Amino acid sequence: MTKLKKVFSGVFLLAAASTAASAEDSNEKFFNGLYLGGDVGITDNGDLYYGGSLGYRVQTQNDYVFGVVGTYGALDISEDYILTGFPPINVAADDIWSVQGQIGKVFGTDKTDLIYIGGGYTKASATGTFLPPVTLPSISGSSSGYVASLGYEKALSPSLSVKLEANYVNLGERATIDGNSIDTGTKLDAGVFRAGFNFNF
Repeated sequence: MTKLKKVFSGVFLLAAASTAASAEDSNEKFFNGLYLGGDVGITDNGDLYYGGSLGYRVQTQNDYVFGVVGTYGALDISEDYILTGFPPINVAADDIWSVQGQIGKVFGTDKTDLIYIGGGYTKASATGTFLPPVTLPSISGSSSGYVASLGYEKALSPSLSVKLEANYVNLGERATIDGNSIDTGTKLDAGVFRAGFNFNF
């Protein structure tokens, strides 16, 4: 009788362990903690974007996600400007970075889908090189403003996910050129559409 009790006890313990493991798997959080990402994209003017991101987020028990992310990238933009009264110049984008807060909601039967919105501060820099026959030294400039984003992310595993993101970047109408703040006379804004991956630690 004692041996039979031990057998039944063992069966029930195994069943309990299996149930607990299944429950733990179903409650696994795919969008929680530190992550590193990379992405490529295109602006609404057809210019190439490529860069990376580093962020941290918290997924709550009711599947809301709160996070902060920093991005750094480059825009493949280079244009010549020949304006009346000004020397001809080529302006090339150097880099663009941002710091954003994000909030999202996990959905789907396996809880591997995330939709989120974000917003924060962004800054872009560029270099101006005068065209021949002008031999003046090059100048540098930057503009800052805000960025708003809407994204979707799909977890392929606990450590890897893919994402799509639409961003609106508004750098205002002022730029800092060699330390001097000037009014550009036009709003500097663009849409940036990106696709990429996140590696979750």
